[in-house]
Amino acid sequence: MTYIILDTNVLVSALWQHFDYGNPARLVRLCIERRFGLVYSAAMYREYEAVLARPKFAFDRAEVDAILGTVRTFGCCADPVVRGYAFPLCRDPDDQKFYDAAQCWDAILVTGNTKHLPDDQRACTPADFLANRQL
Repeated sequence: MTYIILDTNVLVSALWQHFDYGNPARLVRLCIERRFGLVYSAAMYREYEAVLARPKFAFDRAEVDAILGTVRTFGCCADPVVRGYAFPLCRDPDDQKFYDAAQCWDAILVTGNTKHLPDDQRACTPADFLANRQL
């Protein structure tokens, strides 16, 4: 099974689309169908909660609760274990926890913004991830 980590911006995009269309919404639906294994850490989940609750987004609370419930129900929460290895640094320190987790868990980091990440095939956009999979 392929394991993925969804960057917070992918969840934001899925909510903007009300889960109806677009690659981020499709990825969430495919995780619900268990086509991919969704992994996240406690630190990632706290970021999901904080960002999705920001007033500037004005997301419907029920939709935020639904997507967070999806992550908890269909995802696997585990903290990455880094034993003496330093992964390449991300340009945005907030992205480091996502990148490090992808390395530790042999997962693919799906993000709407790869420019802050080291050049690595382990990180890609939702469109690129879906285009390279047979669904």
